[in-house]
Amino acid sequence: MKDMQQLKEQLLVSVTDEHGFLETKDGIRLFYRYWLPSGKPKCAILFVHGLSLHSGSAPYGKDIALPLLHDYGAAVYAFDMRGHGLSDGVGGDYPRIDLVTDDLARQVDFIKSRHRKTPVFLYGHDVGGLQVLTFAGNYGTSISGSIVAGYAPTVRMDIFRMGKPGFGEQLKMAFMPLVNRGATISRVLTLDQYERRGGKDPDTQRMLKVVADDPLAVKAYSIRFYFGSGVRKEFENARKIKKPFLMILGERDQMFEPDPARRVLDEVASNIKSLRVLEDADHYGVVREAQKEIVLWLEKLEMAGLAK
Repeated sequence: MKDMQQLKEQLLVSVTDEHGFLETKDGIRLFYRYWLPSGKPKCAILFVHGLSLHSGSAPYGKDIALPLLHDYGAAVYAFDMRGHGLSDGVGGDYPRIDLVTDDLARQVDFIKSRHRKTPVFLYGHDVGGLQVLTFAGNYGTSISGSIVAGYAPTVRMDIFRMGKPGFGEQLKMAFMPLVNRGATISRVLTLDQYERRGGKDPDTQRMLKVVADDPLAVKAYSIRFYFGSGVRKEFENARKIKKPFLMILGERDQMFEPDPARRVLDEVASNIKSLRVLEDADHYGVVREAQKEIVLWLEKLEMAGLAK
């Protein structure tokens, strides 16, 4: 733990983006980066990163922020989840499941305090998309709309089998949460595991290398993290979303099956909802390729007077 804190302090010095820390209601410091347009922003976008990674990881950071800033005039904020990146907390766990949405609510309030009378949108990738879906279903009146990219309720079976632990660890993961909700119930598939088990798909190798190359990557998660993020409640939460909603899928996504994502979209209560399927995008490529679609969506909302 001490070594990790020292590493975070060393990496913090090298951050070139505008950044800061926001304190949660239970005293945890959340690290954030932000990018602002030269004039008054048309909207503010809060980006929520995916599993294992953080706001500055290779597929995120400037790659997401600058197109939205330059092509639309959005202010873009990206926080590290607690326990991830440069934020405080235990990696892969929340001490209470309600703190997932509490942390997001605190972030939204913070952004609103900095950009009064400016529409705020949530944009999440991977499990960040799940958290956005959960927040939009339960606190949706506090934001102007939400975007979910690269997430679906069903993981592709080939990836699931590759990452499946041995029988002894499966038993431990099955029973430990009965007495300890913070117990590990899943481990992130590593590049080494994938290759040792015969995986040869270059797109998947490239995806897993992003995590392998990140010294702050989180490799294990608890039951509290997943249930706090909203797993198994995707359809229930979708039915409560009343604000504009955009879902973006990569046709070559190695992690998630596309059809369940479409079914989630079908359940969204909002009349203003859209699906974009990007033909050549994989799991991380979808966030790089999605920016044009997001800008077009925001422009349509603005023209219709719906970006409020």
